[in-house]
Parts: sequence; structure tokens; C-alpha cells
Amino acid sequence: MDFKLIVESLGDREVKLSWSTRDPDWDAGTYMVDRANLLRASEDLRRELRDITNLALDAQRRGAVPDFVARLESLRSAGAVLFSAIFDAQGGEQDQARAIRDELQNHARRMAAGEATSVNLAIVLRDDGVLVPWSFVFDADAVPDNVDEAPDSRRALRLRDFQGFWLSDFRIRQRFAGLDRLPNMPRATPDFRGLHIVNEQLFSDAMSVLRDRANAADRVKDVFFRPVRGSSLVRDWAATRAEWARIRDTNDSLVFVFGHSDGETLELGETSAGQDRRRYAMSSAAFRDLIRKVNANSASICFLNACRTASPDPNAGGALFNASFLKATRQKGFHGFIGTEAEVGNADSLQFASEFLYLVYAEGFSLGDAFDALASREDLLPFNLYYSCFAVPEFRIPKPEVVNTGAAFDPPVLAEHG
Repeated sequence: MDFKLIVESLGDREVKLSWSTRDPDWDAGTYMVDRANLLRASEDLRRELRDITNLALDAQRRGAVPDFVARLESLRSAGAVLFSAIFDAQGGEQDQARAIRDELQNHARRMAAGEATSVNLAIVLRDDGVLVPWSFVFDADAVPDNVDEAPDSRRALRLRDFQGFWLSDFRIRQRFAGLDRLPNMPRATPDFRGLHIVNEQLFSDAMSVLRDRANAADRVKDVFFRPVRGSSLVRDWAATRAEWARIRDTNDSLVFVFGHSDGETLELGETSAGQDRRRYAMSSAAFRDLIRKVNANSASICFLNACRTASPDPNAGGALFNASFLKATRQKGFHGFIGTEAEVGNADSLQFASEFLYLVYAEGFSLGDAFDALASREDLLPFNLYYSCFAVPEFRIPKPEVVNTGAAFDPPVLAEHG
């Protein structure tokens, strides 16, 4: 039984949560929760995710193995607080919230017992003021009693370590209300294009790390250094503007951005080092204007692989500090975006992106299927779980008859990695 949740802010104090299914015997339910409490719990959980990222980066600098398992308990605690905030109904609606909670818990218990399979949880957002890291909502009652913790926590993470989190029980699909639906899937357009916009210093730093990971650097080359699906690699905003003008209204496309963001600006270079700021830095509003289409004859997805592209500003009371980035991906001809719930290190983010794009470009996976495939890979834990899909999950392009496996071409500055 698939579930659907509609999330809508009602002023500054309340959020309306409306649950439903296609099961005629299941009573739909709607209730209000405290907005500040929900946003606070969401940000506390994202803080735990950022701590895990920092742990990984520190271990990388020291050449050590990060102790991820030791952080699980804190992550579970934050997820449990978020679970409570989601079902802490206001006024006289506690019975509604309790009934829905019980139904979700029953499904999770059946999953844990092997009596059920994962189902869809479709989340529709009425506005961009309430973004919750739904994947990391934690239900302690859904964890089997036989889940053991190794005495030595310095071991590799396992998927079973995430039992009890909603990501283990549901295929979570998010989208904004009113998001364009694609006319037919897969798209029949033969001229699909991938526009890859990269900060070459961050890219180079990430490749230096990925060379030591089995097959990781080769997968990056497959996607970015070989012209898979007629893709192009650009390294400044002038080149981006020229290439986008060429393909925006005639080709289906995936716009991939790998850069640094403070939430207000996307940077493709160190502008403080004397480089032309207009060439390498772009505000979120300018980015929205840049990718605007003249018509909606083509379909595009945006993959924002930069810091905090899918989460609110912790210093602004939950208000989005990157609202323009989100609005950019909701314009005419766009069908959503892919982003992270918290910061991910450069190497891990580039590895995830290359694996994801290869499945979409070369294997013909839909966005949703590619997410599911990567979420099940233990070798990518935990950062493969940080990503959220705010796009039409059915978006798919036909699998090519021949995948280019020839010699990689060498972009000038990135040639050392060819």
C-alpha cells in the first residue's frame, strides 16, 4: 500500500500534513503540527548529518578510517525527535495523527519481519518553506530486536544499520505541487544533452581522492571525460551561457552543477584570488535567469551538487536561503531537481554523481530507479543516503544502442586526470 503526504504551511505557526492512500478501506487523515518544532527537529538532524560529513573529511585528511558506526546513535536520536514532531498533532487532532502513525509503524514492522516490501511514500510540497529530511525520520519501534551492534564500532556501515529510518521502509519521492508532468516516458527525443558545469579546482581535488578508490575515477571519466549522450563540460559561466543557449529549447537535458555554494552564490572558481567574479560566481537569482527557457518544448532536470542545495538556512529560522535555486528548477520546461540534505565532501559527492549519471545516461535508468539502485549500495554508505530527488522520478531517456568506451578526451585543466 503506497502512501501520499501533502505538506503545506499555514502561516508562520502551523504546517498541515494530509495523508492518504489508494486503499479505499484506509481512512485519510489531516492534522496540524507546530511549524517551528518541525523545522527545529529537521535542522538538528541535518546538524548530525553535517557532523558525519566532517568526521569523514577529518579521517580523509589523516588517512584514517572514519568511525561512522559511533555516530549512529546520535543520528537515531535526532531522527526519533523528528518522528515525534511529525506526529505531534495540535488541538484535537491527536487521534488522526496516532492512527496514521500506527499504520506506518505496522508497515515498518512487517518490513523488518520480512513480511512486506518497501512501498512508495509520495510527498507533495505546497511551498518551499518546509523541507524535511524525510529519509532520516527514525521510528525506534520498527527496529528488530536482533539488530546487534559490533563491540568494535570501527567497521564498515551496513544497510541494516539504517533499519528504523524511513529510508529503509519507504521509497520516498518528493515533488513540488504544480511540477510539470512529462507527456510520455521514456522521452523519445534522440538529442538528449548533459550540461556539466564544474568548479575545476573542486573537481581536481575530488579526483585526487577518487584515484585511490576502486573504479571510482574510471566511472568519473566515463561520464565527464567521454562524450556520453553528447554531454559537454564547462568551467565558467560564460561558457555555460553559450552552451545552454544552444540546447535549452531544442534538446532534453540534465543540467549538472558541481561547485561551491554558500546558499546565495554558486562559485566555479576562487574569485577572492583575483579571478573575474562575473566569470566564476553567480547569484541564485542570476542562475534562475540564466537557465530560463523560451518555451517548454524540451524537458530538463537540474542536479545541484553543491553545499546545502536542498536544505534551509539554520540561521534564518528555517526560511530558505537558497529559494531562488529551488525556483530555478520549477520554471517552464523543468521537471525538478536533485540535491543533498546536508553537505557532502567533494570526493563523495563526485563519486555519487558519476554513478548516478552513468545509470541515467548509459543504462537507461529512470531517476527513481537510479536512486533506488544507489541507495542499496553499501560501498557508498552513508553519503548515498544524503541525496533527495525533488524531480519527476519517471524521467528517463532511451538507453543508447552503443555506449562510448573509447579513450577519454582531456579537458585542458583536468588533463592530469585523463
